[in-house]
Amino acid sequence: MTTKYYKCDFISDIVLKGSSNTQGDIVKLDFIPGNNFLGIVAKNYAKFSNPIDVFHSQKVKFGDAHMLIENKLSYKIPLSFHSVKLADEKINRIHLSDDDEVRFKKEQKQLKQIRNGYINTDFNHTQPEFTYSQKSSYDAENRRSKDSTMFGYSALKKGTSWVFKIIYDDDNKIKQIEEFLLGKQLLGKAKSSEYGKVYISKFDTKEEIPTFKSNDEISYIYAKSRLALFDEFGTPLALEKASDLGFKSGEICFEKSYIRSGNYFPRNGAKQSYEMCRFYIEKGSVIAIKGLSENEKETKFVGKFQNEGFGEIIINPSFLKNKEINLKELKADKNTAHDSLKESDDSLINFLKQKEKDEKTILDIACMVSKNYEQFVSQKPSVSQWGAIRSFAITSSDEELYEKIKNFIESGKSKEQWKECKDTLLNLIEKVEYKKEFVKLLAMIVSKYKQIKKGEKDEQ
Repeated sequence: MTTKYYKCDFISDIVLKGSSNTQGDIVKLDFIPGNNFLGIVAKNYAKFSNPIDVFHSQKVKFGDAHMLIENKLSYKIPLSFHSVKLADEKINRIHLSDDDEVRFKKEQKQLKQIRNGYINTDFNHTQPEFTYSQKSSYDAENRRSKDSTMFGYSALKKGTSWVFKIIYDDDNKIKQIEEFLLGKQLLGKAKSSEYGKVYISKFDTKEEIPTFKSNDEISYIYAKSRLALFDEFGTPLALEKASDLGFKSGEICFEKSYIRSGNYFPRNGAKQSYEMCRFYIEKGSVIAIKGLSENEKETKFVGKFQNEGFGEIIINPSFLKNKEINLKELKADKNTAHDSLKESDDSLINFLKQKEKDEKTILDIACMVSKNYEQFVSQKPSVSQWGAIRSFAITSSDEELYEKIKNFIESGKSKEQWKECKDTLLNLIEKVEYKKEFVKLLAMIVSKYKQIKKGEKDEQ
């Protein structure tokens, strides 16, 4: 089997949900599941000579994408990593003896599991940054927001780079996969809105994770990806013994293991329906196995759904070797206001933080619009033309907005309507920094005053 790596650059914010819920506190993902990349390629399912081998076997594996940290591959922080409350000390708890545990209790030191974020092999630690946007459904008939239809999106921030790998057995397969995978693609939820734009390219790197030999008889299995385990009858397994992981030797030492589990309902886009619930062990889990034979101590895949990014484990990775760990905290955005605020999953706090950040620019945009909207109200372009301009601002990125609007107003029936004010509009768009927000507000204000003006004429 051969491995190739690819980089996924976010052109816009990306919405990735961890559950099928449409109400309440919806779980958001901090990685890109491999089935997203499989799905991009599977849009061309019929063009493959043997699609079963590519999409439904384990001959081609689409890995999960993790963020790059200092231009290095990253890994979900092991669940055995703990911090001492109200102190900077951080411990890899698998190496604590019973005496150490007693000592911590006597010293009244409480250990808290570090569950969030990713590390690289240099122990640089960071968390993906999210943005939160409050939305409302649109009432096209009354040209306003619909009542009682507020909702929000938590999205991974644009401008970040993520890396994933594809493992394959045939060069002809990967050539055809790359034909449909590389370049600009749409990813995640809300792709018809302003979310989901990515650029996928080849990435030249090698994954080299040193391993260590444990001083005792215990080997530590690190779940690099989610693990979906089943018995011979197809029933999901709650991990009980080493053979559940495909090992022929050893037994699980649960007192030194740190495991979390989860479940979700995968959605099948072709069927337009949800599949059977999947139960899995979370990535980052650490499973201790006593008496594992030497010939089984190698990185491998276990369980089902390996073609979708599940099942990869690493045995005794170097970042589990030491008792004391020195995590170097990196901030995703050094200019973020109020760094003292800790990351929170609470939607209201995320919303308020985002609003505070947006207010720094919204006043300038509003002033720019107020100075320029009047010259367009009396011009020829109709309300529907301005509606089309606004839709470009919603669905396009800042980089491509200018060209899309330019092509629209210089071609077809629109060309005649925009003849007199084309240059004025394009000059304004080229000059402003926040193009999307400026165009959306300008189009909305101009449309509103055109309707008022038309109503006054009708009354006369």
